Amino acid sequence: MKTVQAEPDVDREIADVFAEAAAGANAYPEPMGDLLRGLVLRADPTGRDRKSNYIAFMLPAWIGERTGADPAMCRDLAVGNVYAMLHFFLLDDAMDGGGAGLEGRRSLAAGQLLHALFMERYGRHFPPDSPLVVLLPDVSGRMGDGRLRGRDCGGRIRATPARWRANRPR
Repeated sequence: MKTVQAEPDVDREIADVFAEAAAGANAYPEPMGDLLRGLVLRADPTGRDRKSNYIAFMLPAWIGERTGADPAMCRDLAVGNVYAMLHFFLLDDAMDGGGAGLEGRRSLAAGQLLHALFMERYGRHFPPDSPLVVLLPDVSGRMGDGRLRGRDCGGRIRATPARWRANRPR
């Protein structure tokens, strides 16, 4: 896949998306919050002399420009895409033997928390009967307005920050 160098306004948007994604990782207590934040910051391509495949985190903004979609929704989806990208990176890394420098269980736990953050972001904007939600296994909870909450998604793993704090190993 071809990579491109970002324009200055794109750089600003990417920096904002990754800053918001890092802030979302702060919802989890240490040591997982620090681990998630570090993963997000390590993936942030801004301020570096390297090219990146920007489609993962810029596609929502580009589609929003074309369709007139709400910029806040596009930002939520872009931040969610960062979480999903990192989730799949960790899953792939665990399957390949763990070259990212994380022990297997920590890597898989971090991946699940990233998935929960992704679902929380996307769940803000997709009703329960949307194709995205219908295709997900075992989604059991809904907010009063019918939209999903992050803690209600993901089947058996419901890793909200409050639940993590309450159940984390001591």
